[in-house]
Amino acid sequence: NVFPTNTAITELLPAVTGTMTSCAVTPSLPTGLVFDTTTCSITGTPTTQTGPTTYTISATGTTGNASANISIRISSTTAFRVFGQLGNLTASALNNGGISANSLAQPSSIGSDGAGNIVIADYNNRRILYYPFANIAAGGNITATKVYGQFGDFTCVANFNNGACGASTPSASNMGAPQSVTMDKNGNVYAEAGSRVLFFSSNASLPASRVYGQVTSTNFTCSVANNNGSCVSGSPTASANTLAGVQQMIVDSSDGIYICDNVNHRVLYYPNGNTTASRVYGQLGSFTTGTPNNGGITANSLNSPAGVALDSTGNLYIADQSNHRILFYPAGTTTATIVYGQSGNFTTSSIGTTASTFNQPWGISLDQYDNLYVSDFGNNRLLYFPKSSTTATRVYGQLGNFTSATPNNGGVTANSMSGIHSVHVDLFGNVYVVDTNNNRVVMY
Repeated sequence: NVFPTNTAITELLPAVTGTMTSCAVTPSLPTGLVFDTTTCSITGTPTTQTGPTTYTISATGTTGNASANISIRISSTTAFRVFGQLGNLTASALNNGGISANSLAQPSSIGSDGAGNIVIADYNNRRILYYPFANIAAGGNITATKVYGQFGDFTCVANFNNGACGASTPSASNMGAPQSVTMDKNGNVYAEAGSRVLFFSSNASLPASRVYGQVTSTNFTCSVANNNGSCVSGSPTASANTLAGVQQMIVDSSDGIYICDNVNHRVLYYPNGNTTASRVYGQLGSFTTGTPNNGGITANSLNSPAGVALDSTGNLYIADQSNHRILFYPAGTTTATIVYGQSGNFTTSSIGTTASTFNQPWGISLDQYDNLYVSDFGNNRLLYFPKSSTTATRVYGQLGNFTSATPNNGGVTANSMSGIHSVHVDLFGNVYVVDTNNNRVVMY
């Protein structure tokens, strides 16, 4: 359980069989949290950042005694853990320490599964790195245990590597510079690899068993494919089977996937296991157009969408990057009903640096309580929006200032950011920010 400082928590209440007469907790809870000695419930507003701590809850009842453990961490806008910089929150070197299972070079995206394991798209190293949650929880210099895209070699950076760091052509086992990655709850991995998305089963690193964006689900030899199945060198013709410039992706509760098709200015939805899209956002229902702001800037248009997220009831959020806004779509609909970043106006696309405006919002994510996090790329910050509010109440990366946009404000520290591409909140409430220009991922 991860809770931010100065925010009232949702009550933690144990499931109880029988009748309790008293409760106790050891050690003492973080400052601001209150323990009820009758019901064992935990409520309150934490005030001080703390690391993960295990607390033992003991209950006495009419028929005996019982106990259970719970882990609580209190987060803040100061990062407490880092990937890619040998554990150093003040370093920003490209591949610090050399290309290895510990290094990153302009990471671009991140995702997690239901167990807290994560994957990071390591863009300039042309690979996807996998980190088990046990390694993350241990802290220190966090080490990846699996690599996708370099034939299992943690020291290669070859484009479309065919083994032994040799460049080759696209296949089911390699990728170019990946801009996006996600996982489903079962640990299956979806990775962008050119104008295509590769699906890797959770029980294997390589090869991929399915490809999206290449007309057929088994055409692994094209980086870009036309809608007739032939390989092309430029952007493919827009269709329900092609992709161009994949950005963020998200898997829904039925294992369907939403993919930001950035160059075609649309988001496509694919039902579980199907590589032909069944729904399109941003092109007025047409799968064969790729016009920016098709029909004008409206509640139905998109311009270079880069981020996508789902809330607990299946409603969709899209980061409409070049329109400097976030759009909210009720589940199953393709017309937005709420807009973040444009003062409630669906026909404007202005840039701003306030608690309710953006400059190229890129990645988005929601926590388990449907609060929204937005990586505001051009403003070098992360914004937090409480559920149903279009005004941010918390800012990461600008020393608490909603009107500044300085990269690495205050220097490269646990409080700074530069060119953040993505944000991800896992099922436990851990917040991961892909701090691209600092060649790291930081954890809050």
